[in-house]
Amino acid sequence: ANYKRYDFDTQNSYFNKVRNEESFGLSLIYTKLNFMNNKKLFINTIGFLSKTDSNMEFFTKRAKGIAFNLGYRF
Repeated sequence: ANYKRYDFDTQNSYFNKVRNEESFGLSLIYTKLNFMNNKKLFINTIGFLSKTDSNMEFFTKRAKGIAFNLGYRF
């Protein structure tokens, strides 16, 4: 997990505001060895969430994802 707060010193020339934002992220990873009872196979599952809130709507964003990885050990 991570958290960051940004306070910018100068005014944005397009929006005519000083930008302030907070960012939060969370990642989880799970690994299963001996996948399907095979000592050489493993599987990874990765999930993440990310959120950035800004006083300027243009810079506000949200993201989430999940990935699966099947591996073979030699």
